[in-house]
Amino acid sequence: MRHMYLSLVLLLALTENILMITVCRPGKIRSRGKCVDENECEIQPSICERNAACFNTAGSYYCQCHEGFTPPSPHNFTQLDGILCKDINECLVGSDDCGPNTTCVNTEGGYNCTCATGYISSNGKDIFNSGVQCIDRDECNDPSFCGKHASCHNTAGGFYCICEAGFRLKSGGTNFTDTSELCEKLKCDRFLSEKDASQTSPELTKLVSLITDSCLIMNQSESVNNNTQAHGEKLLKGFLSDLDDLNHGGFSGDNGMISALFRIVVNILKLIGHLLSASRTRKISAKAEVELLVKRGNSPPEGDFRMNISGAQLTSHWDTATGNTYHGFTTAALLSYKGLDESLNCCFDHLETQKKQTYKINSKVVTATFINTETTNLNKPIKLTFSHLEKKNEKHMCVFWDPELDGGAWSTLGCSTVSSRADQTVCSCNKLGSFAVLTVLCDTGVPLNKDI
Repeated sequence: MRHMYLSLVLLLALTENILMITVCRPGKIRSRGKCVDENECEIQPSICERNAACFNTAGSYYCQCHEGFTPPSPHNFTQLDGILCKDINECLVGSDDCGPNTTCVNTEGGYNCTCATGYISSNGKDIFNSGVQCIDRDECNDPSFCGKHASCHNTAGGFYCICEAGFRLKSGGTNFTDTSELCEKLKCDRFLSEKDASQTSPELTKLVSLITDSCLIMNQSESVNNNTQAHGEKLLKGFLSDLDDLNHGGFSGDNGMISALFRIVVNILKLIGHLLSASRTRKISAKAEVELLVKRGNSPPEGDFRMNISGAQLTSHWDTATGNTYHGFTTAALLSYKGLDESLNCCFDHLETQKKQTYKINSKVVTATFINTETTNLNKPIKLTFSHLEKKNEKHMCVFWDPELDGGAWSTLGCSTVSSRADQTVCSCNKLGSFAVLTVLCDTGVPLNKDI
Protein backbone atom coordinates (compact mmCIF):
# COMPACT_ATOMS: atom_id res chain seq x y z
CA MET A 1 0.00 0.00 0.00
CA ARG A 2 2.79 2.40 0.94
CA HIS A 3 4.49 1.56 -2.31
CA MET A 4 1.39 2.49 -4.30
CA TYR A 5 1.16 5.80 -2.47
CA LEU A 6 4.71 6.79 -3.33
CA SER A 7 4.12 5.94 -6.97
CA LEU A 8 1.03 8.11 -7.07
CA VAL A 9 2.93 11.07 -5.58
CA LEU A 10 5.66 10.75 -8.18
CA LEU A 11 3.11 10.53 -11.00
CA LEU A 12 1.35 13.68 -9.80
CA ALA A 13 4.66 15.58 -9.58
CA LEU A 14 5.64 14.54 -13.11
CA THR A 15 2.22 15.53 -14.46
CA GLU A 16 2.47 18.92 -12.77
CA ASN A 17 5.91 19.52 -14.34
CA ILE A 18 4.63 18.62 -17.77
CA LEU A 19 1.62 20.88 -17.36
CA MET A 20 3.82 23.75 -16.25
CA ILE A 21 5.94 23.40 -19.40
CA THR A 22 3.08 23.28 -21.84
CA VAL A 23 1.15 26.25 -20.52
CA CYS A 24 3.76 28.86 -21.76
CA ARG A 25 2.06 30.93 -24.42
CA PRO A 26 3.57 31.57 -27.86
CA GLY A 27 6.33 34.14 -27.54
CA LYS A 28 7.34 32.91 -24.08
CA ILE A 29 9.80 30.26 -22.98
CA ARG A 30 10.28 28.24 -19.81
CA SER A 31 13.10 29.52 -17.64
CA ARG A 32 13.76 28.29 -14.10
CA GLY A 33 10.32 26.94 -13.79
CA LYS A 34 8.65 30.06 -15.13
CA CYS A 35 7.32 31.26 -18.49
CA VAL A 36 9.30 34.32 -19.54
CA ASP A 37 9.26 36.47 -22.70
CA GLU A 38 11.21 35.15 -25.67
CA ASN A 39 13.31 37.91 -27.33
CA GLU A 40 12.96 36.89 -30.97
CA CYS A 41 15.27 39.75 -32.05
CA GLU A 42 18.19 38.17 -30.12
CA ILE A 43 17.42 34.53 -30.70
CA GLN A 44 16.79 34.99 -34.46
CA PRO A 45 18.82 38.04 -35.67
CA SER A 46 17.63 37.50 -39.27
CA ILE A 47 13.95 37.29 -38.37
CA CYS A 48 13.61 40.78 -39.91
CA GLU A 49 15.43 41.27 -43.22
CA ARG A 50 18.71 43.24 -43.39
CA ASN A 51 17.00 46.50 -44.35
CA ALA A 52 14.67 46.41 -41.35
CA ALA A 53 14.96 46.84 -37.57
CA CYS A 54 13.55 44.31 -35.12
CA PHE A 55 11.57 45.43 -32.03
CA ASN A 56 10.79 42.93 -29.27
CA THR A 57 7.44 43.06 -27.48
CA ALA A 58 5.86 41.06 -24.64
CA GLY A 59 5.27 37.68 -26.24
CA SER A 60 6.03 38.81 -29.78
CA TYR A 61 8.04 41.22 -32.00
CA TYR A 62 7.62 43.47 -35.04
CA CYS A 63 9.80 44.81 -37.87
CA GLN A 64 10.11 48.30 -39.38
CA CYS A 65 12.01 49.23 -42.56
CA HIS A 66 15.06 51.43 -42.05
CA GLU A 67 14.81 55.08 -43.09
CA GLY A 68 15.16 55.38 -46.84
CA PHE A 69 13.27 52.15 -47.50
CA THR A 70 9.63 51.38 -48.20
CA PRO A 71 7.18 50.64 -46.66
CA PRO A 72 8.03 53.63 -44.46
CA SER A 73 7.75 53.68 -40.67
CA PRO A 74 5.64 53.22 -38.60
CA HIS A 75 4.48 50.33 -40.82
CA ASN A 76 4.87 47.23 -38.60
CA PHE A 77 5.15 43.69 -39.93
CA THR A 78 6.51 40.27 -39.08
CA GLN A 79 8.27 37.55 -40.99
CA LEU A 80 4.95 35.88 -41.72
CA ASP A 81 3.78 38.94 -43.73
CA GLY A 82 6.44 38.32 -46.39
CA ILE A 83 7.23 42.03 -46.76
CA LEU A 84 10.55 43.12 -48.29
CA CYS A 85 12.05 46.56 -47.61
CA LYS A 86 12.86 48.25 -50.92
CA ASP A 87 15.14 51.25 -51.43
CA ILE A 88 13.44 54.62 -51.99
CA ASN A 89 15.03 56.58 -54.86
CA GLU A 90 14.86 60.04 -53.31
CA CYS A 91 16.30 61.58 -56.48
CA LEU A 92 13.46 60.12 -58.54
CA VAL A 93 10.55 60.87 -56.22
CA GLY A 94 11.86 64.36 -55.43
CA SER A 95 12.23 63.91 -51.68
CA ASP A 96 15.88 64.94 -51.71
CA ASP A 97 17.03 68.27 -50.31
CA CYS A 98 20.05 68.91 -52.51
CA GLY A 99 19.08 72.42 -53.60
CA PRO A 100 19.69 74.33 -56.85
CA ASN A 101 22.71 73.76 -59.13
CA THR A 102 23.22 70.23 -57.76
CA THR A 103 23.04 66.66 -58.93
CA CYS A 104 21.31 64.06 -56.75
CA VAL A 105 22.95 60.62 -56.53
CA ASN A 106 20.83 57.82 -55.09
CA THR A 107 22.36 55.38 -52.62
CA GLU A 108 20.89 52.35 -50.81
CA GLY A 109 18.77 53.80 -48.05
CA GLY A 110 19.64 57.41 -48.82
CA TYR A 111 21.20 59.81 -51.29
CA ASN A 112 24.15 62.13 -51.82
CA CYS A 113 24.44 65.52 -53.47
CA THR A 114 27.15 66.82 -55.78
CA CYS A 115 27.50 70.23 -57.40
CA ALA A 116 26.64 70.54 -61.07
CA THR A 117 29.44 71.24 -63.54
CA GLY A 118 30.69 74.80 -63.15
CA TYR A 119 29.73 75.04 -59.45
CA ILE A 120 31.52 74.33 -56.16
CA SER A 121 30.08 73.52 -52.71
CA SER A 122 30.06 76.12 -49.95
CA ASN A 123 31.75 73.65 -47.56
CA GLY A 124 34.43 72.64 -50.04
CA LYS A 125 33.35 68.99 -50.13
CA ASP A 126 32.57 67.11 -53.34
CA ILE A 127 29.83 64.97 -51.74
CA PHE A 128 27.34 66.29 -49.19
CA ASN A 129 23.72 66.20 -48.08
CA SER A 130 21.34 69.01 -47.18
CA GLY A 131 22.34 72.42 -45.87
CA VAL A 132 25.11 73.05 -48.41
CA GLN A 133 24.92 75.53 -51.29
CA CYS A 134 26.49 75.19 -54.71
CA ILE A 135 27.96 78.50 -55.84
CA ASP A 136 29.29 79.48 -59.25
CA ARG A 137 32.89 78.63 -59.92
CA ASP A 138 34.59 81.64 -61.50
CA GLU A 139 36.95 80.02 -63.98
CA CYS A 140 38.19 83.46 -64.98
CA ASN A 141 39.98 83.92 -61.63
CA ASP A 142 42.90 82.25 -63.38
CA PRO A 143 44.21 84.87 -65.88
CA SER A 144 45.85 82.17 -67.99
CA PHE A 145 42.71 80.03 -68.22
CA CYS A 146 41.89 80.90 -71.86
CA GLY A 147 45.49 81.12 -73.01
CA LYS A 148 47.29 83.89 -74.87
CA HIS A 149 45.45 86.44 -77.01
CA ALA A 150 42.06 85.57 -75.46
CA SER A 151 39.85 86.99 -72.73
CA CYS A 152 37.80 84.95 -70.27
CA HIS A 153 34.13 85.66 -69.57
CA ASN A 154 32.45 83.97 -66.62
CA THR A 155 28.82 82.81 -66.83
CA ALA A 156 26.50 81.10 -64.35
CA GLY A 157 27.89 77.58 -64.21
CA GLY A 158 30.29 78.08 -67.06
CA PHE A 159 32.52 80.40 -69.06
CA TYR A 160 33.60 81.24 -72.58
CA CYS A 161 36.75 82.63 -74.11
CA ILE A 162 36.97 85.23 -76.88
CA CYS A 163 39.99 85.65 -79.11
CA GLU A 164 41.36 89.16 -79.17
CA ALA A 165 40.61 91.19 -82.29
CA GLY A 166 42.97 90.11 -85.04
CA PHE A 167 43.19 86.54 -83.72
CA ARG A 168 41.20 83.44 -84.62
CA LEU A 169 41.03 79.73 -83.87
CA LYS A 170 42.15 77.31 -86.56
CA SER A 171 38.47 76.64 -87.22
CA GLY A 172 38.00 80.34 -88.02
CA GLY A 173 35.88 81.02 -84.94
CA THR A 174 36.55 83.59 -82.24
CA ASN A 175 34.74 82.14 -79.22
CA PHE A 176 35.43 78.84 -77.51
CA THR A 177 35.11 76.83 -74.29
CA ASP A 178 37.68 74.16 -75.06
CA THR A 179 40.77 75.62 -73.39
CA SER A 180 43.04 73.30 -75.37
CA GLU A 181 42.36 75.53 -78.40
CA LEU A 182 44.66 78.43 -79.11
CA CYS A 183 44.02 81.82 -80.70
CA GLU A 184 46.28 82.45 -83.67
CA LYS A 185 46.89 85.61 -85.65
CA LEU A 186 44.21 86.02 -88.30
CA LYS A 187 45.41 85.30 -91.82
CA CYS A 188 43.16 87.28 -94.10
CA ASP A 189 44.00 85.37 -97.23
CA ARG A 190 42.47 82.28 -95.64
CA PHE A 191 39.26 83.88 -94.44
CA LEU A 192 37.40 82.35 -97.37
CA SER A 193 37.53 78.67 -98.12
CA GLU A 194 39.78 77.41 -100.89
CA LYS A 195 36.64 76.47 -102.83
CA ASP A 196 35.33 80.03 -102.64
CA ALA A 197 38.68 81.44 -103.64
CA SER A 198 38.94 79.13 -106.65
CA GLN A 199 35.47 80.16 -107.85
CA THR A 200 35.96 83.87 -107.34
CA SER A 201 34.98 85.65 -110.53
CA PRO A 202 35.43 89.31 -111.50
CA GLU A 203 31.81 89.90 -110.49
CA LEU A 204 32.51 88.62 -106.95
CA THR A 205 35.83 90.42 -106.51
CA LYS A 206 34.34 93.38 -104.63
CA LEU A 207 32.61 91.13 -102.11
CA VAL A 208 35.76 89.09 -101.57
CA SER A 209 37.77 92.28 -101.12
CA LEU A 210 35.19 93.50 -98.62
CA ILE A 211 35.73 90.43 -96.46
CA THR A 212 39.51 90.71 -96.76
CA ASP A 213 39.52 94.43 -95.92
CA SER A 214 37.27 93.81 -92.93
CA CYS A 215 39.62 91.08 -91.82
CA LEU A 216 42.58 93.48 -92.01
CA ILE A 217 40.67 96.07 -89.98
CA MET A 218 39.91 93.44 -87.34
CA ASN A 219 43.65 92.80 -87.09
CA GLN A 220 43.93 96.34 -85.78
CA SER A 221 42.63 95.31 -82.37
CA GLU A 222 42.51 98.78 -80.83
CA SER A 223 40.42 100.19 -83.67
CA VAL A 224 37.90 97.37 -83.59
CA ASN A 225 37.58 97.21 -79.83
CA ASN A 226 36.94 100.93 -79.54
CA ASN A 227 34.44 101.24 -82.37
CA THR A 228 32.87 97.83 -83.02
CA GLN A 229 29.36 99.05 -83.80
CA ALA A 230 30.56 101.72 -86.23
CA HIS A 231 32.65 99.14 -88.07
CA GLY A 232 29.71 96.71 -88.21
CA GLU A 233 27.36 99.36 -89.59
CA LYS A 234 29.95 100.45 -92.15
CA LEU A 235 30.58 96.87 -93.21
CA LEU A 236 26.84 96.22 -93.61
CA LYS A 237 26.39 99.34 -95.73
CA GLY A 238 29.34 98.45 -97.96
CA PHE A 239 28.14 94.88 -98.32
CA LEU A 240 24.67 95.91 -99.52
CA SER A 241 26.16 98.44 -101.93
CA ASP A 242 28.46 95.86 -103.50
CA LEU A 243 25.64 93.32 -103.62
CA ASP A 244 23.46 95.85 -105.46
CA ASP A 245 26.21 96.42 -108.04
CA LEU A 246 26.66 92.69 -108.47
CA ASN A 247 22.93 91.98 -108.84
CA HIS A 248 22.19 94.98 -111.03
CA GLY A 249 23.23 93.28 -114.23
CA GLY A 250 21.83 89.88 -113.28
CA PHE A 251 23.66 86.57 -113.70
CA SER A 252 24.36 84.54 -116.78
CA GLY A 253 23.31 81.25 -115.19
CA ASP A 254 26.78 80.29 -113.95
CA ASN A 255 25.84 77.81 -111.24
CA GLY A 256 29.29 77.78 -109.67
CA MET A 257 29.33 81.55 -109.34
CA ILE A 258 25.87 81.54 -107.73
CA SER A 259 27.01 78.93 -105.21
CA ALA A 260 30.14 80.97 -104.43
CA LEU A 261 27.99 84.09 -104.03
CA PHE A 262 25.70 82.39 -101.51
CA ARG A 263 28.70 81.11 -99.48
CA ILE A 264 30.32 84.56 -99.46
CA VAL A 265 27.04 86.17 -98.37
CA VAL A 266 26.78 83.70 -95.47
CA ASN A 267 30.37 84.47 -94.42
CA ILE A 268 29.77 88.22 -94.49
CA LEU A 269 26.48 87.97 -92.58
CA LYS A 270 28.18 85.89 -89.88
CA LEU A 271 31.04 88.41 -89.73
CA ILE A 272 28.69 91.40 -89.53
CA GLY A 273 26.35 89.81 -86.99
CA HIS A 274 28.59 89.84 -83.94
CA LEU A 275 30.02 93.29 -84.79
CA LEU A 276 26.60 94.90 -84.35
CA SER A 277 25.62 95.91 -80.82
CA ALA A 278 21.97 96.64 -81.64
CA SER A 279 19.68 93.70 -80.92
CA ARG A 280 17.86 94.13 -84.24
CA THR A 281 19.18 95.76 -87.43
CA ARG A 282 17.23 96.10 -90.66
CA LYS A 283 18.52 97.59 -93.91
CA ILE A 284 17.00 97.99 -97.37
CA SER A 285 18.93 98.67 -100.56
CA ALA A 286 18.03 98.76 -104.23
CA LYS A 287 18.52 95.02 -104.75
CA ALA A 288 18.40 93.49 -101.27
CA GLU A 289 16.80 93.63 -97.86
CA VAL A 290 18.33 92.18 -94.69
CA GLU A 291 17.44 91.79 -91.04
CA LEU A 292 20.00 90.78 -88.40
CA LEU A 293 19.37 89.79 -84.77
CA VAL A 294 21.98 89.72 -81.99
CA LYS A 295 21.38 88.33 -78.48
CA ARG A 296 24.03 88.71 -75.78
CA GLY A 297 24.07 87.56 -72.16
CA ASN A 298 25.55 85.23 -69.57
CA SER A 299 23.21 82.42 -70.59
CA PRO A 300 21.88 81.29 -73.98
CA PRO A 301 18.68 83.00 -75.16
CA GLU A 302 15.48 80.97 -75.01
CA GLY A 303 12.14 80.85 -76.79
CA ASP A 304 11.06 81.51 -80.34
CA PHE A 305 11.98 84.43 -82.58
CA ARG A 306 10.68 85.79 -85.85
CA MET A 307 12.32 87.74 -88.67
CA ASN A 308 10.46 89.66 -91.37
CA ILE A 309 11.68 91.02 -94.67
CA SER A 310 9.88 91.89 -97.86
CA GLY A 311 8.44 88.70 -99.32
CA ALA A 312 9.49 86.29 -96.57
CA GLN A 313 9.22 85.52 -92.88
CA LEU A 314 11.42 83.20 -90.81
CA THR A 315 10.37 81.58 -87.52
CA SER A 316 12.80 79.57 -85.43
CA HIS A 317 14.08 78.91 -81.89
CA TRP A 318 16.99 80.62 -80.18
CA ASP A 319 18.51 77.28 -79.21
CA THR A 320 18.55 76.37 -82.92
CA ALA A 321 20.30 79.64 -83.74
CA THR A 322 22.82 79.12 -80.91
CA GLY A 323 23.79 75.51 -81.59
CA ASN A 324 25.51 73.16 -79.16
CA THR A 325 27.95 75.73 -77.75
CA TYR A 326 27.12 79.19 -76.44
CA HIS A 327 29.89 81.79 -76.57
CA GLY A 328 28.14 84.77 -75.02
CA PHE A 329 26.17 85.84 -78.08
CA THR A 330 23.88 84.43 -80.77
CA THR A 331 23.24 85.91 -84.22
CA ALA A 332 20.67 85.29 -86.94
CA ALA A 333 20.30 86.87 -90.38
CA LEU A 334 17.72 86.76 -93.16
CA LEU A 335 18.38 88.39 -96.56
CA SER A 336 16.21 88.57 -99.69
CA TYR A 337 17.42 89.35 -103.21
CA LYS A 338 15.41 91.50 -105.60
CA GLY A 339 15.40 90.10 -109.13
CA LEU A 340 17.57 87.07 -108.39
CA ASP A 341 14.53 84.84 -108.97
CA GLU A 342 14.75 85.72 -112.67
CA SER A 343 18.42 84.76 -112.91
CA LEU A 344 17.85 81.50 -111.02
CA ASN A 345 14.71 80.46 -112.88
CA CYS A 346 16.63 77.42 -114.01
CA CYS A 347 18.62 74.51 -112.61
CA PHE A 348 15.62 72.23 -112.02
CA ASP A 349 17.23 69.08 -113.46
CA HIS A 350 17.50 67.37 -110.06
CA LEU A 351 13.81 67.79 -109.24
CA GLU A 352 11.43 64.93 -109.87
CA THR A 353 9.52 65.96 -112.99
CA GLN A 354 6.44 64.33 -114.42
CA LYS A 355 5.54 64.39 -118.10
CA LYS A 356 4.63 67.89 -119.39
CA GLN A 357 5.50 69.41 -115.99
CA THR A 358 7.70 72.47 -115.63
CA TYR A 359 8.78 74.80 -112.81
CA LYS A 360 8.99 78.51 -112.26
CA ILE A 361 10.28 80.45 -109.26
CA ASN A 362 7.37 82.27 -107.66
CA SER A 363 9.01 83.97 -104.67
CA LYS A 364 12.03 86.02 -103.79
CA VAL A 365 15.20 84.06 -103.21
CA VAL A 366 16.35 84.36 -99.58
CA THR A 367 19.43 83.38 -97.57
CA ALA A 368 19.07 82.41 -93.89
CA THR A 369 22.03 81.89 -91.58
CA PHE A 370 22.70 81.60 -87.82
CA ILE A 371 25.82 81.61 -85.67
CA ASN A 372 25.19 77.84 -85.34
CA THR A 373 27.90 76.05 -87.33
CA GLU A 374 25.71 72.98 -87.89
CA THR A 375 23.81 74.06 -91.00
CA THR A 376 22.77 70.77 -92.66
CA ASN A 377 20.89 68.90 -89.93
CA LEU A 378 19.15 71.22 -87.49
CA ASN A 379 17.61 69.68 -84.36
CA LYS A 380 14.50 71.79 -84.93
CA PRO A 381 13.53 72.82 -88.48
CA ILE A 382 13.10 76.46 -89.40
CA LYS A 383 9.82 77.70 -90.85
CA LEU A 384 9.85 80.01 -93.87
CA THR A 385 6.71 81.71 -95.11
CA PHE A 386 7.02 83.05 -98.68
CA SER A 387 4.74 85.55 -100.38
CA HIS A 388 4.16 84.59 -104.02
CA LEU A 389 5.30 86.94 -106.75
CA GLU A 390 2.23 85.89 -108.72
CA LYS A 391 -0.97 84.62 -107.12
CA LYS A 392 -1.52 81.21 -108.63
CA ASN A 393 -3.88 78.40 -107.74
CA GLU A 394 -1.24 75.87 -108.69
CA LYS A 395 0.84 73.40 -106.75
CA HIS A 396 3.87 75.00 -105.04
CA MET A 397 6.99 73.36 -103.65
CA CYS A 398 9.77 74.51 -101.33
CA VAL A 399 13.37 74.21 -102.54
CA PHE A 400 16.86 75.15 -101.43
CA TRP A 401 20.03 75.79 -103.42
CA ASP A 402 22.37 72.81 -103.15
CA PRO A 403 25.93 73.75 -104.23
CA GLU A 404 26.92 70.08 -104.41
CA LEU A 405 24.63 69.31 -107.35
CA ASP A 406 26.53 70.03 -110.59
CA GLY A 407 28.04 73.13 -109.01
CA GLY A 408 24.62 74.32 -107.87
CA ALA A 409 20.96 73.44 -108.44
CA TRP A 410 17.57 73.53 -106.75
CA SER A 411 16.68 70.58 -104.51
CA THR A 412 13.85 69.54 -102.18
CA LEU A 413 16.01 67.36 -99.91
CA GLY A 414 15.54 68.53 -96.32
CA CYS A 415 12.68 70.91 -97.14
CA SER A 416 8.98 70.17 -97.16
CA THR A 417 5.87 72.16 -98.06
CA VAL A 418 3.71 72.59 -94.95
CA SER A 419 0.83 74.44 -96.63
CA SER A 420 0.15 76.52 -99.70
CA ARG A 421 -2.49 78.82 -101.10
CA ALA A 422 -2.68 81.27 -103.98
CA ASP A 423 -0.74 84.06 -102.25
CA GLN A 424 1.78 82.26 -100.00
CA THR A 425 3.55 78.99 -99.17
CA VAL A 426 4.86 77.81 -95.79
CA CYS A 427 8.06 75.73 -95.83
CA SER A 428 9.78 73.63 -93.16
CA CYS A 429 13.54 73.03 -93.62
CA ASN A 430 16.08 71.29 -91.40
CA LYS A 431 19.02 73.20 -92.85
CA LEU A 432 20.28 76.73 -93.45
CA GLY A 433 21.19 78.28 -96.78
CA SER A 434 19.32 79.85 -99.69
CA PHE A 435 15.67 79.03 -100.42
CA ALA A 436 12.78 79.77 -102.77
CA VAL A 437 9.30 78.55 -103.74
CA LEU A 438 8.54 77.05 -107.14
CA THR A 439 5.24 76.90 -108.96
CA VAL A 440 4.63 73.54 -110.60
CA LEU A 441 3.20 74.20 -114.04
CA CYS A 442 1.39 71.70 -116.23
CA ASP A 443 0.31 72.33 -119.82
CA THR A 444 -2.79 70.11 -119.45
CA GLY A 445 -4.87 73.20 -118.74
CA VAL A 446 -6.14 71.74 -115.46
CA PRO A 447 -4.74 73.46 -112.35
CA LEU A 448 -3.58 71.32 -109.46
CA ASN A 449 -5.03 71.49 -105.93
CA LYS A 450 -4.93 74.82 -104.11
CA ASP A 451 -3.85 73.28 -100.82
CA ILE A 452 -1.24 70.73 -100.09
